[in-house]
Amino acid sequence: MLWLFLALGLASADEACQEPLYVRFVVPEGGSTEVPRDVRVAVAMLGWGSAEDFALRVFEGDSRLKGTEESWCYEHEGPHEVHCWLAWTPDELLPEDTEILLRVVSVSGDSRSEHTFQTGTAVAVDPPPAPDAVVNEVWEEATGDPCDYELARRYTLVAAGGDPAEDGLSLVHIYEQLADGGESLVHTLTTFSGAVDTGEVEVEGVKQYLDGSVERTDCFRVVAENAAGVEGASTVACVEEEDTATDTSSDSGGSEPEPEDSGRQDTAPVDEPDTGGGSDSEAAPAAPPPDEGGCRAAAAWLLAVLWLGRRRAQPSAGA
Repeated sequence: MLWLFLALGLASADEACQEPLYVRFVVPEGGSTEVPRDVRVAVAMLGWGSAEDFALRVFEGDSRLKGTEESWCYEHEGPHEVHCWLAWTPDELLPEDTEILLRVVSVSGDSRSEHTFQTGTAVAVDPPPAPDAVVNEVWEEATGDPCDYELARRYTLVAAGGDPAEDGLSLVHIYEQLADGGESLVHTLTTFSGAVDTGEVEVEGVKQYLDGSVERTDCFRVVAENAAGVEGASTVACVEEEDTATDTSSDSGGSEPEPEDSGRQDTAPVDEPDTGGGSDSEAAPAAPPPDEGGCRAAAAWLLAVLWLGRRRAQPSAGA
């Protein structure tokens, strides 16, 4: 029966961590204007389930528009929660200066949300060049949260790329580089303006959480899209060598010999008895002044000589 109680306990723990998927936000954001006519619509969701739990519908007035759908998911901070994305690309350019309705409904029918945006006259810009990216921090820690990874390997990644004109309309994908040469999607997010003065869109301080019990390469491929969902060139960023060396610098320093160690090991505590004091006193004439133990031994030897001399002197005086 014990195994049954354990199984029920594990099942209830999983259920407590596995909240149903819900819609976090949509791209373009509701109320957006001057949206490119070839924009790829995307819906971000978080919770437990799959992208097939929701359906995405796009309308112009009462007319449903045709397009190509796709979806993807990846773990979020632990094995009991996922990020899922639904995306829709129009088969034809959306009409100019027109309100578009985006409707997201759950397959079960218990969830529904609607969002609108206004198109402009332009189309998406060219695919962006390779983004600047760097992984500037990595550490591991025990989370203590039963819903998260027991041991989390955490990264802070900074990337810059894309076009400020499409701020909030395009996506950035982060792929972990695997030891076997493959890659795995670990994060999708929207770009936002953080470096306008340089003409770039910056994704700053992205925190990435991965399972720390699995060996990692600590390398990521970062690629940005334009608003139509067309990917540009990509950049591979790895943990910088100086960052990893910082964790082991104390070990390398400890391997260097310290001259004071040898002297410290040869010095006996002053308040401990020196069992070898007698032998040291014999070599006293050729050595530095004796320590306290040597003085005591010399005094004892002198008293013994005087005592023996006195005993020898007493019989001859009585004869």
